[in-house]
Amino acid sequence: MTSAQEAPTTTPDGEHTPGATPRRPSGRRGVAVVGVGAALAVLLAALVRDVVRRAAPWDVATTLDGAIPTLLPAVAGYAVPPHPAVLVTLVTVGTGLLGALAALVAVRVVRQGVVRALVLWAGLVLAAVCMVGAFEVGQVVLEIERFGGRGGAHVRMFTLPALGAAVRWGVLWGGLVTALTVRRLPERAPRAGRAAGVLGALALVMLVLLAGASRAASISTAAEVAQPPVAVATPTDPPAVRASVAPPATVDPGSCAEESLTMAIGGFDAASGLRVATVTATNASALPCTLEARPDLAFADAEGNEVRPDLLAGAGWSGEGAEVVPLALAPGQSAAAELQWRADAPGGVFDVQEVWLAPWAGALRTVLPEPMDLRDGTELMVSAWFAVPEQG
Repeated sequence: MTSAQEAPTTTPDGEHTPGATPRRPSGRRGVAVVGVGAALAVLLAALVRDVVRRAAPWDVATTLDGAIPTLLPAVAGYAVPPHPAVLVTLVTVGTGLLGALAALVAVRVVRQGVVRALVLWAGLVLAAVCMVGAFEVGQVVLEIERFGGRGGAHVRMFTLPALGAAVRWGVLWGGLVTALTVRRLPERAPRAGRAAGVLGALALVMLVLLAGASRAASISTAAEVAQPPVAVATPTDPPAVRASVAPPATVDPGSCAEESLTMAIGGFDAASGLRVATVTATNASALPCTLEARPDLAFADAEGNEVRPDLLAGAGWSGEGAEVVPLALAPGQSAAAELQWRADAPGGVFDVQEVWLAPWAGALRTVLPEPMDLRDGTELMVSAWFAVPEQG
């Protein structure tokens, strides 16, 4: 006859006493396993992507980029210390906290089975979106501070693709974490109201810190590489104010006059050696015009001497601008072109300090102070101009 001491009992967190059979997983332990698994998945995804990008040829790595999502922000790959470590820590710990919180919610909402796994999976997808969204908030704020407006171009070109990558990360890596950890969760919901509150508060702190660290990392990196030299030498080999190659002889009579276009560069992003940027040409006149060309670029170092990367014509990183087509620009409307390259300069070394940008070869170049890690011989892919939708 079984004594009272040997009768199976259940602790408040869902764990049975030693005399109980069968033994259920500990609620707190199971939730912790999900959180740790989510954090490790952040690092593993980044490692896999880095290995593929370093080992695979350019075209293969570019094709596989979308299939190997990562939550670590691109700026963590090139920011000056200590920002890379700070960003990686915030994203990893924050994802782990949100993953643990998702596990608590799944246990409270559903007792067990496939539905619980789906709830946990969806929670991990949402956790990934929250982390990337927090980082992008800092980037959009910085973009607005630098260029004005409402950050629509950055949101369209970088934030939305980043959020899409976060969803893919949640589907792929979140699904893997769910498959490996969902059985560790207890059948009964632990009494974890206080734990859920603590996890939620800590996760919120991580999101706020990540938004601030995102902005600070970009600012500090730009300030670090843009320090003027102690003595400025007279350049001996500066870029030409106009490219020696003349524009095509058959220019449409309605083409934009070079003086009516305002040039700009921005939208920098990077990861594992791959760099991208966006140049824009805005019709600053009161009349519509057409633009049919590729942008013309030249680069200068801190002393004003030309840096000569190998310019290649091709599609941008988004697939736009593969071919030159006529673009109708209304007053105030912009065209964009995308640049992409693989950095071969040592980390934190920016040979280029000025970008000389023109709407086409032979037009007057606008000098823009912008540090870039380009060197002589670096292959730089330049897309043709393509249309940018007007902001509402």
